Amino acid sequence: MKKLNIFLTLMAAGLMAACSNDMEIDGLTAGEPVKLSVRAEMPTTRAAIDDTQFSKSDRVGLYLSGYQQYQNVPATWQSSTTLTPEQDIMLTSQKTTVRAYYPYQELRDGQWFDIDVEKQQNILYGESTAEVWNKNPQATLQFRHLMARVRFNITYKQGFNLEKMQLTGVVRSYGIDVASAGEKFSIEPATAEKPLVITAAAGKTGKTIGQDVLLIPMGKSEGVVLQLTYSNGKVFDIPLNLPELKANDYYTYPITIKEDPYNGHEYVDLGLPSGLLWATCNLGATNESDYGLYLAWNATDAAKEAWKGVWRMPTSTDVQELLTNCKWEWAETGCRVTSKKNGNSIFLPAAGMKSDEGALMRNGTYGYYLTTDQDEGFVFEMQFNEEPWGRPSHFLGSVPAGYQCSVRPVAPKTAN
Repeated sequence: MKKLNIFLTLMAAGLMAACSNDMEIDGLTAGEPVKLSVRAEMPTTRAAIDDTQFSKSDRVGLYLSGYQQYQNVPATWQSSTTLTPEQDIMLTSQKTTVRAYYPYQELRDGQWFDIDVEKQQNILYGESTAEVWNKNPQATLQFRHLMARVRFNITYKQGFNLEKMQLTGVVRSYGIDVASAGEKFSIEPATAEKPLVITAAAGKTGKTIGQDVLLIPMGKSEGVVLQLTYSNGKVFDIPLNLPELKANDYYTYPITIKEDPYNGHEYVDLGLPSGLLWATCNLGATNESDYGLYLAWNATDAAKEAWKGVWRMPTSTDVQELLTNCKWEWAETGCRVTSKKNGNSIFLPAAGMKSDEGALMRNGTYGYYLTTDQDEGFVFEMQFNEEPWGRPSHFLGSVPAGYQCSVRPVAPKTAN
């Protein structure tokens, strides 16, 4: 019995020595903590608007799911491959994956981070290539992009500054589970009531603007509309047929705004030497026979203010050109003015005029159409009236500047 006891005692001592040797590999015990070190591998391309590399001040959030105390530790870039946590992360024998996201922020409910597209930040997500613990404390993070980059090359030939741009039909914000970068929540679409507003590029008057936008790749978008506002007050809604955006991909869309410089108002080309176009109806009218508005000369350029675009009031020179190059015929309630060159015509109703006290005079038999020119209290106007022999009298006359006359807008030939 004594020999057996001695043998058992020796065997037990040998086992303890073996266990002790196993636990002292590399001079560590199973529970001895070791500080985490982090290397980072950037994507080969970066779907961003700013620099292609992070700067030293950029901060990244680190998330170690196996350690409750290290689930959102900020780390700063020290070089192109080195991240330094802003507090020591001590690893034990507990194995874990290191996950990271950029840019650093406070997490929601301890594990969700938010993406606000209006900030136009390049969002990256990374994971360690292998688990880490105290015997393998080196984490190598491989980052990937969570955003897609879209460049709109916008051409507007009118030569005004782009002041505002916004999108509807895309995702404007959502949250991501930092532990997996897969599950999403609180998805908020960009609607007409709450669009995605993008800061427009400046200083590109009259040229093509290259506008970069970072968007969340949330599947194929439908009903996407890009709205552009310019310094001349024009607003354009442009439907977009966006494909299914993919993270880290780069898309380019050329957009040429072909604005109607006549703003939907109809005109006639009378083949005049100057190429000037005459509107088919009076200012304030809806058809060629309506009288429309009566305005005094001090209304300045009422045609441009009302119809905008390239429209304006005629000058006395414009009127003289019309008188010389067209045939004038009385047509019951006004004059039919027909081009001697191409046969096109306009109709001018005999709307009469209003005195400076507002009394309507001579309507049905006389027409008075304002020009922009005046002399010593009298304004020059295009005047015509019915004559007994059927051929109307038509000439450049004048009336007191306070009298109110018809306005027939004119516009140059233009191509947008």
